[in-house]
Amino acid sequence: EFNTSGSSNTDTGKAAGSLETKYKMKELGLSFNQKWNTDNTLATEVTVEDQLAQGLKVALDTSFVPNTGKKSGKLKAGYKRDFVNVGCDVDFEGPVVHAAAVLGYEGWLAGYQMAFDTAKSKLTQNNFALARIAGDFQLHTNV
Repeated sequence: EFNTSGSSNTDTGKAAGSLETKYKMKELGLSFNQKWNTDNTLATEVTVEDQLAQGLKVALDTSFVPNTGKKSGKLKAGYKRDFVNVGCDVDFEGPVVHAAAVLGYEGWLAGYQMAFDTAKSKLTQNNFALARIAGDFQLHTNV
């Protein structure tokens, strides 16, 4: 699958465009996405879904700028089931670990989100949320 896109900002006169290719191997749950844009950034994502466990998605997301030699990468994992959604991303630049989890039971939702900087051994983000969802109202709070 091939996709192209482009845009132009009339205020700044800047034009941007991208070319994206996608290749999926459904029987293996594997997909390859590659995108190249006019900023000369090449981004690649390799994803495996529902192979190790039902609802588990693991991805490696990388980018490379040939002009400067700058490289970046992220390892992403997510697990989704009926009443559970858990995600974790490891950014290799930091390296920073981002994690989040949401649990649901009979209209109640509880979630937690955090970021941990491994270079400094410091928790940089820490959030908790609680929600109640009923037929005619929703109540949400977070700390």
